[in-house]
Amino acid sequence: MNEPNWTFEGKDKNGKDDSGNKPLWDLYRAITRAIREVDTSHMIIIEGNGWGNNYNGFPGPWESNLVISFPQILESEHPGGDSALSGFARKHRLPLWLGESGENKNEWFRDCTELVERNHIGWSWWPHKKVGSESCVLTVRRPDDFKTVVDFWNKGGPAPAKEIARKALFELAEKP
Repeated sequence: MNEPNWTFEGKDKNGKDDSGNKPLWDLYRAITRAIREVDTSHMIIIEGNGWGNNYNGFPGPWESNLVISFPQILESEHPGGDSALSGFARKHRLPLWLGESGENKNEWFRDCTELVERNHIGWSWWPHKKVGSESCVLTVRRPDDFKTVVDFWNKGGPAPAKEIARKALFELAEKP
Protein backbone atom coordinates (compact mmCIF):
# COMPACT_ATOMS: atom_id res chain seq x y z
CA MET A 1 0.00 0.00 0.00
CA ASN A 2 1.52 3.29 -1.06
CA GLU A 3 1.73 6.08 1.51
CA PRO A 4 -1.32 5.33 3.66
CA ASN A 5 -2.60 8.42 5.43
CA TRP A 6 -5.58 8.07 7.67
CA THR A 7 -6.13 8.94 11.28
CA PHE A 8 -7.36 6.12 13.47
CA GLU A 9 -7.24 8.27 16.59
CA GLY A 10 -8.88 11.50 15.42
CA LYS A 11 -5.66 13.48 15.44
CA ASP A 12 -4.01 14.86 12.30
CA LYS A 13 -6.32 13.76 9.46
CA ASN A 14 -3.44 12.07 7.61
CA GLY A 15 -2.30 9.92 10.53
CA LYS A 16 1.01 11.70 11.05
CA ASP A 17 0.39 12.03 14.81
CA ASP A 18 -1.33 8.71 15.54
CA SER A 19 0.44 6.76 18.25
CA GLY A 20 -0.81 3.22 17.62
CA ASN A 21 -1.86 2.71 13.98
CA LYS A 22 -3.24 -0.70 15.01
CA PRO A 23 -5.77 -0.97 12.14
CA LEU A 24 -2.95 -0.42 9.63
CA TRP A 25 -0.69 -3.07 11.18
CA ASP A 26 -3.66 -5.49 11.40
CA LEU A 27 -4.44 -4.87 7.73
CA TYR A 28 -0.83 -5.49 6.71
CA ARG A 29 -0.76 -8.77 8.63
CA ALA A 30 -4.02 -9.88 6.97
CA ILE A 31 -2.70 -8.92 3.52
CA THR A 32 0.54 -10.79 4.23
CA ARG A 33 -1.38 -13.94 5.22
CA ALA A 34 -3.42 -13.76 2.01
CA ILE A 35 -0.31 -13.28 -0.12
CA ARG A 36 1.49 -16.15 1.60
CA GLU A 37 -1.34 -18.52 0.70
CA VAL A 38 -0.22 -18.25 -2.95
CA ASP A 39 3.31 -16.83 -2.77
CA THR A 40 5.85 -17.82 -0.14
CA SER A 41 8.96 -16.25 -1.63
CA HIS A 42 8.50 -12.59 -2.55
CA MET A 43 9.22 -9.80 -0.10
CA ILE A 44 6.43 -7.81 1.51
CA ILE A 45 7.02 -4.06 1.46
CA ILE A 46 5.20 -1.97 4.04
CA GLU A 47 4.94 1.75 4.73
CA GLY A 48 3.87 3.55 7.86
CA ASN A 49 0.91 5.84 8.23
CA GLY A 50 1.09 9.58 7.46
CA TRP A 51 2.37 9.19 3.89
CA GLY A 52 4.68 6.36 4.87
CA ASN A 53 6.45 8.17 7.70
CA ASN A 54 4.63 7.18 10.91
CA TYR A 55 5.68 3.77 12.23
CA ASN A 56 4.30 4.31 15.74
CA GLY A 57 2.80 1.20 17.29
CA PHE A 58 4.67 -1.15 14.93
CA PRO A 59 4.18 -4.59 16.50
CA GLY A 60 7.49 -5.95 15.23
CA PRO A 61 8.07 -8.07 12.15
CA TRP A 62 5.38 -10.70 11.61
CA GLU A 63 7.39 -12.52 8.99
CA SER A 64 10.98 -12.88 7.84
CA ASN A 65 10.73 -11.21 4.43
CA LEU A 66 9.50 -7.71 5.34
CA VAL A 67 10.98 -4.47 4.04
CA ILE A 68 10.34 -0.98 5.39
CA SER A 69 9.64 1.56 2.66
CA PHE A 70 9.76 5.32 3.04
CA PRO A 71 8.85 7.95 0.47
CA GLN A 72 11.59 10.58 0.49
CA ILE A 73 14.84 11.43 2.17
CA LEU A 74 14.55 14.84 3.75
CA GLU A 75 17.51 17.08 4.40
CA SER A 76 17.21 16.27 8.11
CA GLU A 77 17.29 12.50 7.64
CA HIS A 78 20.52 10.58 7.48
CA PRO A 79 19.71 6.92 6.67
CA GLY A 80 22.22 4.54 8.13
CA GLY A 81 23.20 7.18 10.64
CA ASP A 82 21.20 8.62 13.47
CA SER A 83 17.81 9.16 11.83
CA ALA A 84 14.71 7.86 13.57
CA LEU A 85 13.84 5.65 10.60
CA SER A 86 17.31 4.10 10.40
CA GLY A 87 17.24 3.39 14.13
CA PHE A 88 13.79 1.86 13.78
CA ALA A 89 14.96 -0.41 10.94
CA ARG A 90 18.07 -1.49 12.88
CA LYS A 91 16.02 -2.18 16.00
CA HIS A 92 13.68 -4.50 14.08
CA ARG A 93 16.43 -5.87 11.82
CA LEU A 94 14.56 -4.87 8.67
CA PRO A 95 15.99 -3.49 5.44
CA LEU A 96 15.04 -0.03 4.18
CA TRP A 97 13.76 0.82 0.72
CA LEU A 98 13.46 4.39 -0.59
CA GLY A 99 10.34 3.51 -2.53
CA GLU A 100 9.74 6.72 -4.36
CA SER A 101 11.56 9.94 -4.48
CA GLY A 102 12.42 12.65 -6.90
CA GLU A 103 11.23 16.07 -7.99
CA ASN A 104 14.47 17.77 -7.22
CA LYS A 105 17.66 19.16 -8.72
CA ASN A 106 20.44 17.10 -10.25
CA GLU A 107 22.73 17.79 -7.29
CA TRP A 108 20.07 16.48 -4.93
CA PHE A 109 19.68 13.29 -6.99
CA ARG A 110 23.46 12.79 -6.92
CA ASP A 111 23.74 13.35 -3.17
CA CYS A 112 20.71 11.20 -2.38
CA THR A 113 21.97 8.33 -4.52
CA GLU A 114 25.37 8.47 -2.84
CA LEU A 115 23.75 8.55 0.60
CA VAL A 116 21.43 5.58 0.11
CA GLU A 117 24.02 3.46 -1.66
CA ARG A 118 26.65 4.19 1.01
CA ASN A 119 24.13 3.02 3.63
CA HIS A 120 22.97 -0.05 1.66
CA ILE A 121 19.43 1.23 1.18
CA GLY A 122 17.58 0.20 -1.95
CA TRP A 123 15.96 2.98 -3.93
CA SER A 124 13.90 4.01 -6.94
CA TRP A 125 12.71 7.29 -8.46
CA TRP A 126 9.32 8.38 -9.76
CA PRO A 127 9.90 7.97 -13.49
CA HIS A 128 6.55 9.46 -14.51
CA LYS A 129 5.92 11.69 -11.54
CA LYS A 130 5.73 14.85 -13.61
CA VAL A 131 4.60 15.55 -17.11
CA GLY A 132 6.57 18.42 -18.59
CA SER A 133 8.60 19.12 -15.43
CA GLU A 134 12.26 20.03 -15.16
CA SER A 135 12.57 18.65 -11.63
CA CYS A 136 12.07 14.96 -12.23
CA VAL A 137 14.36 12.16 -13.32
CA LEU A 138 12.20 11.40 -16.35
CA THR A 139 10.17 14.13 -17.97
CA VAL A 140 7.61 13.27 -20.60
CA ARG A 141 5.81 15.55 -23.00
CA ARG A 142 2.07 15.68 -22.39
CA PRO A 143 0.04 14.03 -25.16
CA ASP A 144 -2.41 16.44 -26.78
CA ASP A 145 -5.53 14.65 -25.50
CA PHE A 146 -4.21 14.15 -21.97
CA LYS A 147 -5.26 17.65 -20.85
CA THR A 148 -8.87 16.72 -21.63
CA VAL A 149 -8.59 13.68 -19.34
CA VAL A 150 -6.97 15.68 -16.51
CA ASP A 151 -9.53 18.47 -16.80
CA PHE A 152 -12.29 15.89 -16.47
CA TRP A 153 -10.63 14.32 -13.41
CA ASN A 154 -9.75 17.54 -11.63
CA LYS A 155 -12.24 20.15 -12.70
CA GLY A 156 -15.31 18.24 -13.71
CA GLY A 157 -14.79 19.16 -17.35
CA PRO A 158 -16.61 17.25 -20.06
CA ALA A 159 -15.89 13.54 -20.12
CA PRO A 160 -13.66 12.63 -23.04
CA ALA A 161 -14.82 9.86 -25.32
CA LYS A 162 -13.56 6.47 -24.17
CA GLU A 163 -11.33 6.16 -27.25
CA ILE A 164 -9.77 9.61 -26.63
CA ALA A 165 -9.09 8.86 -22.94
CA ARG A 166 -7.59 5.46 -23.75
CA LYS A 167 -5.40 6.94 -26.49
CA ALA A 168 -4.18 9.75 -24.20
CA LEU A 169 -3.32 7.44 -21.31
CA PHE A 170 -1.51 4.91 -23.48
CA GLU A 171 0.40 7.67 -25.27
CA LEU A 172 1.52 8.98 -21.88
CA ALA A 173 2.62 5.52 -20.74
CA GLU A 174 4.51 4.82 -23.98
CA LYS A 175 6.20 8.23 -24.45
CA PRO A 176 9.95 8.25 -24.00
